[in-house]
Amino acid sequence: MTREVPDGVLADALLDATPEQLQQMFAAVPTEVMAAAMGQGETQRPLSQEELNKLQGVGDLVDDLEIWSFGDKN
Repeated sequence: MTREVPDGVLADALLDATPEQLQQMFAAVPTEVMAAAMGQGETQRPLSQEELNKLQGVGDLVDDLEIWSFGDKN
């Protein structure tokens, strides 16, 4: 078993997340990291260990959201 989630599965899960769940998840991302992800702010630089730890925390939050549904969406 792996902790990596394929992009397609993650995208579907995020579509199923409530606004409150999304707010909680994105609140964990540092402002500068979010700005850089959207192409704003300073030029790309290596992430600090603290930033890497925060991003790992976001992955853990996604795992804890319990929004995974692999059933049909008909």
